[in-house]
Amino acid sequence: MKVHDQVGRSFAEINTELREAERQLKRRQQFRYAQALELAEAGAWEWDAKTDTLWWSPRMFSLYSVDPKTFGGKYADFENSLDPSEVARVTAEVRKANARGVPFRMVFRAKNGEYILSSGRMEEGIMHGINMNADHGKCVDCPFTNKRSTLTKPTETA
Repeated sequence: MKVHDQVGRSFAEINTELREAERQLKRRQQFRYAQALELAEAGAWEWDAKTDTLWWSPRMFSLYSVDPKTFGGKYADFENSLDPSEVARVTAEVRKANARGVPFRMVFRAKNGEYILSSGRMEEGIMHGINMNADHGKCVDCPFTNKRSTLTKPTETA
């Protein structure tokens, strides 16, 4: 027996229309998200700690000066993109956020000398985040020190 609404459409027809509307909404949301990332010159990432699978958007590779062809998609690849003096601190913050399921926000130095502002959160077992250049010399919020700091790129010595 078919169930119909007041104008004679079957439940299956209504369900098909709803699914198409959901697909269109999702495409619009994805487009808006991609536009926002592009305008902010930000990169997005996802990390599944259980499988150690790390995904980076294209902008992440340029932020860290990493060749996508050599990127293995593991947390160790992210660690390798950090300034060696930052690895322990960043990894401790990420592990703490992962274990507690709490958001994080921090500034750290990449291996290429750039300061990166990173924020992320755990959602359904996957850590999601956005990274961007921390705008050298501008005051940014540095939650890991509980104070505001002015970050500057070290001066080059001749």
